[in-house]
Amino acid sequence: LDYNYVDLEQRAFPDYEPFGVQEMIDTYALSARYLYRYTRPNPRPMIITTARSCPYKCTFCVHQTPVIKYRARTIENVFEELAMMHSKYQFNVLIIYDELFSLKKDRLLDFSKAVLKGRRELGWDFDWTFQTHASAAFDKETLDLAREAGCYLFSYGVESASQTVLDSMQKKTKVP
Repeated sequence: LDYNYVDLEQRAFPDYEPFGVQEMIDTYALSARYLYRYTRPNPRPMIITTARSCPYKCTFCVHQTPVIKYRARTIENVFEELAMMHSKYQFNVLIIYDELFSLKKDRLLDFSKAVLKGRRELGWDFDWTFQTHASAAFDKETLDLAREAGCYLFSYGVESASQTVLDSMQKKTKVP
């Protein structure tokens, strides 16, 4: 099988309807309250995946297969999917399921600007959270813009504070 979908931009957005997504958004938040800290009294969470695979080869990870290349969608393509999903499902919490979403500072900046544009032009009203790699470097300007755009939480994948363990996992990160 070839899992290297050459151009993610040409793939259709996921169709969540067969899985009863509307009912999940309406009721799932109550059962997931302990998984996420929500900013809304009546959370309506939705997920989005903005990339596939991973460029790293950590020994414990499902993405260590060398034949699958890391591919990230453009922010414009992500914006298009968000516009469709927000119009259809009126979610108020967005969970970005990409461990490397903000590894590059420009990606987080561009996403934050796109969300602010969506708020102004499309009436978006949602807060969001993302995961990131331990080696991601942020500056105050980037984090301030993300917060202004509704980011309320991000998490780091810190697997160990031992350099020996990190090296054995081929993490390519350093304890400092």
